Amino acid sequence: MLASHFASQIKSGSMALAVSSVIAVVGGSMLTQDLCAQEPDSIVSDSVGVFSRVFLMEELRVSTGQKVRAVGGVGVLEISVDSIGGLPVPTLEQALRKSPLVRVRKNSRGEAQPNLRGGRDRQVAILMDGIPLTLGWDHRTDLSIIPLTSAESVSINRGLSSVLQGPNVLAGAIEIDVSGGASGERLPKPVTLDLGMDHVGSKVIGSSGERLLDFGNGELFVKMGAGIRMRPGSSVPDFEGHPRFRAEMLYDGNLRLNSDSKHFDGFLSAKYTSQGGRWASVVASGSDLSRGVSPEIHEQDPRLWRYPSQRRGILIISSGSTRRKTRWGSGEVRMSMGLDRGTFQISQYGTARYKQEIGRENGRDQTITLRATGKHSVGAKTEYSTALTYGDISHSESVLKGTTGYLVGRPSIPQVNNYRQRIWSFGNELERTFDSFLGWDASDVTLASIGMTFEGADTPKSGNKPAVKRLEDWGGRVGISTYLPSASLRLHGGVSRRARFPSLREFYSDALGRFLANPELKAETLTGSEFGFTWSRPSLSLQTVGFYQILHDAIVRINVDTFAGKKRKRVNKDKIKSTGIEMVSIGSVGRFDYTGDLTVQSVWQYGGVGKTRPEYEPSVFGRMGVSSELFRQFILEGEYRYKGTQFCIDPELGMQELPSTNELGLKLKKLFQLRDSGSLGNLDSSIAVSNLGNVLIFDQCGLPQSGRTVELQVRLF
Repeated sequence: MLASHFASQIKSGSMALAVSSVIAVVGGSMLTQDLCAQEPDSIVSDSVGVFSRVFLMEELRVSTGQKVRAVGGVGVLEISVDSIGGLPVPTLEQALRKSPLVRVRKNSRGEAQPNLRGGRDRQVAILMDGIPLTLGWDHRTDLSIIPLTSAESVSINRGLSSVLQGPNVLAGAIEIDVSGGASGERLPKPVTLDLGMDHVGSKVIGSSGERLLDFGNGELFVKMGAGIRMRPGSSVPDFEGHPRFRAEMLYDGNLRLNSDSKHFDGFLSAKYTSQGGRWASVVASGSDLSRGVSPEIHEQDPRLWRYPSQRRGILIISSGSTRRKTRWGSGEVRMSMGLDRGTFQISQYGTARYKQEIGRENGRDQTITLRATGKHSVGAKTEYSTALTYGDISHSESVLKGTTGYLVGRPSIPQVNNYRQRIWSFGNELERTFDSFLGWDASDVTLASIGMTFEGADTPKSGNKPAVKRLEDWGGRVGISTYLPSASLRLHGGVSRRARFPSLREFYSDALGRFLANPELKAETLTGSEFGFTWSRPSLSLQTVGFYQILHDAIVRINVDTFAGKKRKRVNKDKIKSTGIEMVSIGSVGRFDYTGDLTVQSVWQYGGVGKTRPEYEPSVFGRMGVSSELFRQFILEGEYRYKGTQFCIDPELGMQELPSTNELGLKLKKLFQLRDSGSLGNLDSSIAVSNLGNVLIFDQCGLPQSGRTVELQVRLF
């Protein structure tokens, strides 16, 4: 949606004012009768509403949209890739940073990771065309290197995800749809040329195109594109008054030390659909990345790392059928195979000049994923679904401990270790629709679902470390949603239990001497529940969800004193409890479109020394944004973000507090029609300022986000 962002009245430490601010906006929107596009309700997806303000510029229509849904008792946010503001060569990180209810933060390896309802990185699955991208060596993937140029939409399943999505889907799933809608259902998008730059010298260049071709007895939909991102470094926020930081680990001139990067990616997607409805698709993408990893500015001995090379290739082949009649009813099947291969090199340095290499790690990863899914009707109102997922993960690494620091004057012999993990799940689900709910006429849109899954993992290869015994666990979910037409209200609720097996990296990696391996780790298990409602009006969609989750045997990081100094180790804690409420609203008031979300949560960690705050879990966070058309069809967007107080573990001082933050961003954009017809005849341009106040915002202890950044973006199509 064109709505994206302006300041709300959420102030630091004022819970009542934060809540009232959202309610005020929602209440005001009820007074308007502006007509926005609304998608009819659907039993299949439990859709409530989609809001899209459409501006007509001669014969060119520009529209964006977001949808809030409740699928099988689970809150879902669906985002069209066209709605993320015309960003050149967008990444998944950029899309999620603009999304409600999701937090994204950079870790100490420079990787962008998601957070949903207290669930972090490895607990949130990332799927592309149904294939998990988070079943590798580390069971997580860097959001900043996943391009969205080829994607149609992104769905964010919060909390109680389906048992059909595969293993390790503990705290939610983010699904990227590339080929699902690429058929004769829509016209191809025009060829695009994307350009972007910022005030520190970063550049983005990309191009993409689509074609629909007659092929045999069907259609072939082809998409392809490529992009390159070059960044000399990140801007530095205002550190005035900060009590503790090391300037030599912060500045490289006016830029953040060791924050440069160069990233190239390309993709090709093709989907064939026969006249009878059978289809087959292939998605191929590749990336080549080199980058620095900014050091933690508060430590006496921070890691001094660079990635001279980081390469990744993804191939997904899928085929299936549309809904077909059988002798027992109707059904459909889908088969998918995913190949995810990559190599990386990490170099460790002795000084912040990054000239003297003292250690090196070379790694090679390969994950083969096989998926088979099917669904079939059972009578008139019941449907059975099943999904089998198998992942075979291989990792090979060689560690060279360098010329100084470890072995003075002599390079050591590389130590090569090979690891392998197999992980699988078998999920089954029944869904049934009803004509009424608790005595109310629900117009045949009440959907109840129950699902079970059995999952397992083992490690046939464990390098030079002890093998891990086979781990097995189960999961289940019960959910219900119903729509009450008279009140334009959908109610949903559900309970769930899921498990997550530790990754090879959690078991065995020592991170070039920074961590201690722990092959004794157990699987995490999460039991959760949620209840919410979604209310729809012609110019308003409001979803409120309350949740309660208990994570048992939570894998957390602790500090350990050793003869070689302080190290970190991953261990199972007793449990982490999360209780909270989420609110998201999308709508319009007069000439203004808006989005707003607010999460209020209480997250506590139990075990060891008793009740403590876990890292990076603020009690309150949210965003508010507005967009409005100005004179001459200029569009002004504003965004305000608030993040409450967080805590982090300082290896030298223990648990430390990260103060609350307020962040403001502005964007001015305009669409120009350069000629009446032909490719590249339209120009979508914008200028944006992020972190307008140049405030100090920490993603992690000692790792500040970028300061004020001015960006110029243009898209020709």
